[in-house]
Amino acid sequence: MRLANAAPARRTFTTSDYVKLSEPLHLAEYVIECRLIRNGYFIAPFAHWDPQNPTQSLSWYDAYNKT
Repeated sequence: MRLANAAPARRTFTTSDYVKLSEPLHLAEYVIECRLIRNGYFIAPFAHWDPQNPTQSLSWYDAYNKT
């Protein structure tokens, strides 16, 4: 965040701040391939990250926060 000259909107960084890095870092293009089973699968964890709804639009992060 420092290299991107991004300061937190509040005292600490939140997903509202981090989502600003999605475009410059091309995070929507990141894909993870899982080969633990015979028919592997792909996951794109940031594909639908929405700046208007930065926490809930990352379903895996929202689920993590709810645990």
